[in-house]
Amino acid sequence: GLSILNRECTRDYKVPESDVIIQTGTQIIISLLGIGMDEKYFPEPELYRPERFDERSRAHDPDAFF
Repeated sequence: GLSILNRECTRDYKVPESDVIIQTGTQIIISLLGIGMDEKYFPEPELYRPERFDERSRAHDPDAFF
């Protein structure tokens, strides 16, 4: 399976609540495991819950679902 996503920043981006600026052209690595195991996005991430994948009962942030 795919555990990371690679992206390239297409415009300068100031990270909210920080002085960090990601410059255009910077390579970004996004951890899918890190997002998938974050309780902020998926309650009880260590448990297998098939209903989590049912379109009718999704109860998580759709932007965090890959």
